Amino acid sequence: MDNDLKLAAIFGAVGFVAMLIGGNVFWVIGGIALIIGVVFFVKWLVRQ
Repeated sequence: MDNDLKLAAIFGAVGFVAMLIGGNVFWVIGGIALIIGVVFFVKWLVRQ
């Protein structure tokens, strides 16, 4: 598995879990993690 794809999966999972936990702080952390995950996923897609 490619490194960028692996990082995208990790940040995406952390983002979803943080959003499921709830609370304002976790929503912000989850949103930031999801954005970082999308960036790594797009980087991986561009190189394909």
